Amino acid sequence: RDTAAHILCQFNPDLAEGCSDAFSKAEVPPTANLTTGAAEYAANCASCHGANGQGSAFYPGSLENCEVCKGTFEGLQNKIHFSMPPSNSASCVDDCAENTAAHILCQFNPDLAEGCSNASTKAEVPPTADLTAGASRFNSQCLGCHRFNLSNCNRCQGTFDTLRNYIKAAMPRFNAGACIDPAPGVSDPSNCAENTAAHIFCVINPSLAEGCPSSP
Repeated sequence: RDTAAHILCQFNPDLAEGCSDAFSKAEVPPTANLTTGAAEYAANCASCHGANGQGSAFYPGSLENCEVCKGTFEGLQNKIHFSMPPSNSASCVDDCAENTAAHILCQFNPDLAEGCSNASTKAEVPPTADLTAGASRFNSQCLGCHRFNLSNCNRCQGTFDTLRNYIKAAMPRFNAGACIDPAPGVSDPSNCAENTAAHIFCVINPSLAEGCPSSP
């Protein structure tokens, strides 16, 4: 019976009725983050599956209406967790697999998913961020230029890493690289870029962030 329903509803929908009740949709959990999932998809999946899930020269199959997308959310999440990407299957596990699965379903297969509107699109602020240190650094290095123009800023629309990496690479404008995080060969215990990004999100743009730490 299930096989007959699949054949009718998937391959001959014009000849069938009641298909919307025959198959349950993948339930996207509210813990998934679509903004982070989009970034993780771009980093781990797009080279084979295409920026929009359309496939590529390396992997011509489209992710739209893909077989594993027609099952449960956990089925797609586990596929990513245990075997994707094939060249480094341990690179996208746990939260990464959950966020990426949510992106694939909600962005490329919205008709196969439910719960997309409950998934977060906010930047995830790491618990290691220090808002007091971030406020101090922002006031000393950023406030002169950015006193009024960081509310709802373009780089605040993406992931936390997008803003942090921009600060690390390009800010302050006249002394780029002066606000860096610890790296091999670099001594900066203040986590400047992370803390400053956290301040910009949590204090100036709280509606765009989640996971903001409490100020001591």
